[in-house]
Amino acid sequence: MNEPSIEERLNRLAGTGDTAPISEEQENSVMADPAVSQHIIRSHDGTQDLFAGEFRISIPPQQTIHVLHVPLHPPMASKPSVEAFADTEALRIRVTDAERFGVRLEIKAASSDDEIVEVIHVQITSK
Repeated sequence: MNEPSIEERLNRLAGTGDTAPISEEQENSVMADPAVSQHIIRSHDGTQDLFAGEFRISIPPQQTIHVLHVPLHPPMASKPSVEAFADTEALRIRVTDAERFGVRLEIKAASSDDEIVEVIHVQITSK
């Protein structure tokens, strides 16, 4: 029997990825509430450590760069690989540091006269 990978299982739980079923509960995600600033799931299947998180960021008017630090506690077993994206193409996300104990992301936006509020999706894995 071919079991789904830890990424596929976490994608289903987090409601992300190509094969994730979208339930009514996920459509009304925790992040749909503007009072929620982050939502994190961390899992370990014996071979791989996986962190999936959603972080609400706020970029003030006229500012173009936001730095997001994602601490990992306990630290991962090895240097992790990181994927990050936003629901809008107006933001560019770059991983500027990835260590066992945390990740640093730099989010760039075009200059705006309005505050930009977006949710950043982050997936971190380590073997």
